[in-house]
Amino acid sequence: MVAVPNLTLIFTQKTTQKILEFIKKNPRITRRELARLAGITEDGIKYNLNILQKSDLLKRIGPDKGGYWKVEKSNHRLT
Repeated sequence: MVAVPNLTLIFTQKTTQKILEFIKKNPRITRRELARLAGITEDGIKYNLNILQKSDLLKRIGPDKGGYWKVEKSNHRLT
């Protein structure tokens, strides 16, 4: 039997990498803008942002409106 990689995990890792790159370029980017650029829904962005925050790779500074994102670690590797 051939082992098949978990495609959901691979997709999520690629998506989170894209999100981190977009945030590095524009820390004040909105979820709506991230969704458009990443080609996924706003709920998908919210899910991925939660993963990044729980992994201590991303931090929200300030309020939802008027705040910005801070990438915590430059070597962003998800476990």
